[in-house]
Amino acid sequence: MPVRPNPVGISVVQMLQFSNDKGEVIVKGLDALDGTPVLDIKPYIPNFDSYPQASVPDWVRSHLDSHHHSGHAHHGEKH
Repeated sequence: MPVRPNPVGISVVQMLQFSNDKGEVIVKGLDALDGTPVLDIKPYIPNFDSYPQASVPDWVRSHLDSHHHSGHAHHGEKH
């Protein structure tokens, strides 16, 4: 959107392919024009994003489970 106060946009996309060798990530649903630079790529985190049908890679689920990311603050609790 050309009148955005911050020119950086954000899109939640479906990753179709990833090639570490080629340095390529193929996605579906990106809301950007061809040639737009990509500044950052983050995994989908269910507690912070709102796409109930989305799935999480095993490595992300393992990290979330091992770091007690429940989406709620734990004030005064020891882990």
